[in-house]
Amino acid sequence: MRKDGGLDLDIYHQGNIVVIHADGSIHASNCIDLRDIVMDSLSVYRHFIVDCKEVYQMDSTAIGTLVSLEEEVQLMDGDVRLAGLNDNVKRILK
Repeated sequence: MRKDGGLDLDIYHQGNIVVIHADGSIHASNCIDLRDIVMDSLSVYRHFIVDCKEVYQMDSTAIGTLVSLEEEVQLMDGDVRLAGLNDNVKRILK
């Protein structure tokens, strides 16, 4: 697990779903990278899973980005799901 404040994003496909494995901290300075991956893929894909099992921190900007991203993808008849949230991130989202 990356602990230096950075974020690694690995992308793979499971059928018609884009899975984005996030490792590290999602915050104001890097959440745009996650957004760009989803928006760039919308021409082909409509379903996204962000695997957060190795995300140890998420700030309010990242949460806002994920919420607005979900709203935009829903307008295209798609969805963005978060998976593997740890207790710290779950607590922030509640």
